[in-house]
Amino acid sequence: MLNLFVNKHRSIIEWLFVGVVFGLLTVPVWLKVDYLPIRLWDESQNAINAFEMEETHNWLVRTENYVPDTFDCKPPLLIWFQVVAIKTFGANELAIRLPSVIFALAALSLLFALVYKMTDKKWTALIAVLITVTSESFYGEHAVRFGEHEPLLILLILGFLFFLYRFSVSTYIKDIYLMGLFIVLGVLAKSIAILMILPGALVYLAYCKRLKYLFQTKHLYIATLLSIGTIGTYYAARTYLYQPDYLYHVWYGELFPRFTNSSETHHFRYISFWFYFELMYKEKFILWSLIALLAISVPLLIRKCSREWMFWMIGSSSFLLILSAGTKHYWYIAPAIPMIAGLIAASVSMLMDKHRTTGLLAVVVIFVCGVFTYEKAYSYALHPQEKWDEWERYGITYFLNDSTHQSNLSANTKILLRPYNAHEAYRFYLKKLEKEKGLIIYRTTFEELQVGDTILSHHKMVIDSLRKDYRVEVLDSSWQYTKLSVLHEHKQVLQ
Repeated sequence: MLNLFVNKHRSIIEWLFVGVVFGLLTVPVWLKVDYLPIRLWDESQNAINAFEMEETHNWLVRTENYVPDTFDCKPPLLIWFQVVAIKTFGANELAIRLPSVIFALAALSLLFALVYKMTDKKWTALIAVLITVTSESFYGEHAVRFGEHEPLLILLILGFLFFLYRFSVSTYIKDIYLMGLFIVLGVLAKSIAILMILPGALVYLAYCKRLKYLFQTKHLYIATLLSIGTIGTYYAARTYLYQPDYLYHVWYGELFPRFTNSSETHHFRYISFWFYFELMYKEKFILWSLIALLAISVPLLIRKCSREWMFWMIGSSSFLLILSAGTKHYWYIAPAIPMIAGLIAASVSMLMDKHRTTGLLAVVVIFVCGVFTYEKAYSYALHPQEKWDEWERYGITYFLNDSTHQSNLSANTKILLRPYNAHEAYRFYLKKLEKEKGLIIYRTTFEELQVGDTILSHHKMVIDSLRKDYRVEVLDSSWQYTKLSVLHEHKQVLQ
């Protein structure tokens, strides 16, 4: 009876099993995602933009202090989702990060669907998900657990790749328009970053002998004009309605001068062309980078190369090479991870079809590596904590986010930093205090200090400098060097 039931419902049981495994694999993406406070730079900037957009209802312009943001000139697609989350859950860490988590889960689902479509093997698709979700470039800092642009970009790149592959095997006209749609959304999410996949897409279509057909159909040009028109409409509207210098900041802050490190507004220290490859091998893609090298050799081993293998090989390698030619940030590599995972999965599938014993051995090796990498990813999510050298950086953030410490703040409190830095992670929490409690806390410099000021600081060098010049009374303290202090007599006066 049991065998009869299993045979009758085998497909349903298999998919239920796949669903359970998929759910377990995704735990490092969402577990305790709201535990750490808002992080510095991109997440903090996005949080500020979303907070103010929720108040002003200006859906075209990202603002800081209610004026157009010139530090981050990206279009506001991500911010729109964060605003919806703020309206639903309030202004907190969960609202800023939940869209990223949803994008990540959708991206993993899309990766599974694409690999399954290619190989017709559920376990192969799960391998791709396992490799992706256990890569530090995917779940770590500046990645899918935070309110960054990368999770949305990854999802949109995979969406483009899904329809690219389908077009390569079926030449459906509608796939041309769908690819154009994902390019438009990609630009509205993170400027020209998504365009780095286009060269690889063209090379792959040439390999599949679909490129000539693509350029001969009028639908390519219609889709291109629609895409350019939609993107141009956004940039023109923001420029002419709200921000006359927007295109100037876009050019120098987002486009080719930034990519070539010749921007007047954004400067990056030079890093080797091989930065991303070394990063994967040494830190962000440990174990999997070695398996990726073996995956590259599979066609030589079995003397066969599938269309699916070439799809991932061309896509991942072209993206990495273009990325490596420009400015470097370690989180820029995140979109390449699912592509490399797809390459490994396609390689295992080919091995299983040609040499079953070797393929089974490869699956065992991947399973063992997966146990170690998953344990690391799960531990990262289960025990989120500050690095030892970041307690000073986030000291004020923790202070402002604690109700006990908040009770000691007053309108006379000022935040003092040295050096003065406009891009601090606590800015989001200052806005929360102002909105929820009506308490406005300004920042100040050493030159502006006066006797009687109440100073909140989180650097040891700041409190040491204050004690050299003033008699300092500490009212409250938290997290190493975070101090709330009153400045009394100037020591020169006392002498």
